[in-house]
Amino acid sequence: MKQLFLLRHATAMPSSGGGDKERKLAHEGLIEAAALGVEMVKRHYHPAYVLCSPALRTRETYAQLPFDAVPHEFPEGLYNSGARDLLAHIHAVDDKNSSVLVIAHNPGIYELAASLCASGESSMHNQLMNGFRPCTLAVMSCKAKSWKDVKFNDNELKDFLESRAY
Repeated sequence: MKQLFLLRHATAMPSSGGGDKERKLAHEGLIEAAALGVEMVKRHYHPAYVLCSPALRTRETYAQLPFDAVPHEFPEGLYNSGARDLLAHIHAVDDKNSSVLVIAHNPGIYELAASLCASGESSMHNQLMNGFRPCTLAVMSCKAKSWKDVKFNDNELKDFLESRAY
């Protein structure tokens, strides 16, 4: 069984003409991401591998988490990708990694979480169906033994953390 963490980047600054990919986190976003890192440690959520969009705001979100020693990559294909493309990146993860954290953007990361989820506590599932605010984390237990076998509508939502809740 695999554990999947899906995270939308923290609150970013508004676009200032420098290009969407170079948008930085707002001060609030830095605080949100650091607080999420503390909460993840408290709940024993330790990814074995991290896939992070190369956009500045996702890299800054990752930098606030206490997982800098975890193997990671910043594939270009994660930037503003849809659910199917994000899942393709998960399928390529080495099976020696029992857990993966994906840090990406809406709407793709939300679509992926909603599409992967088949079950879970109803209140969490309802929260998930209401969307992904900045710095929201969905934690899923995947039935698949291999990352390449993770599929839509076949996973259990184990936890759902929104930035305002921790």
